[in-house]
Amino acid sequence: MDMFLIVIQIICVVALLCYLALLWLVGRNTRDALSRAFLLFLLAMTVWQISVTMVVLTNTASAAYYWYSISFALGSSFGFFYAVFVRELLGIRGNNWIIWLGYAVAVIIAVYTLSGGAYVVENVYQSSQTGMWLPTLGFLTYPMSLYVYGFMAYGMYHLTQRYRTTSSSLMRNRIKYLLVGVFLVFLASMINFSEKLKGYPVDIVANVFNALLIAYAILRFRLLDINLVI
Repeated sequence: MDMFLIVIQIICVVALLCYLALLWLVGRNTRDALSRAFLLFLLAMTVWQISVTMVVLTNTASAAYYWYSISFALGSSFGFFYAVFVRELLGIRGNNWIIWLGYAVAVIIAVYTLSGGAYVVENVYQSSQTGMWLPTLGFLTYPMSLYVYGFMAYGMYHLTQRYRTTSSSLMRNRIKYLLVGVFLVFLASMINFSEKLKGYPVDIVANVFNALLIAYAILRFRLLDINLVI
């Protein structure tokens, strides 16, 4: 079990380094709305990854509870910011109430959870399989998941529609890597609702692949207007 936990810790650190590298890459040029929207998405994903990394590195239940609260309070907005990024990427206008609703819910979740709100993370316990601290989820995490997955589905729907209709091979390649990455995160994160499987770092591994796919799309297919000299 100790060896398995060490492997999980290594995976978490690798995933965190991937997202920090992406933050550096994107943060070098945020003059346009698309880059700023993408930076917000990366920030939310990075906060989530920092929280999970701290959970697997800590030895105390109180610290694990604190970092899980941070991940739900701030990291749960990544689905919304992903949808904002997709709208900017595809030039979608109108229905601005969706964006304002997303911001409002993100603020409500953050304020409620950080103020010690109940029914989100009720407590933590150690997995008998891996030794990792795991959360006991309150009933409010289920409507929160609708917020996360609803906006992710919104983004994936519009990406799929544009992939089918665009004649640009460059845009199709950009969309392909974005869709594969977010779909992996979508599926892997749902494992957290399974008591038997949530002790395994499937979602963390998916985040590593998502970060690598995004980096490849940026560098190979000019997903963003970034010039990088290696």
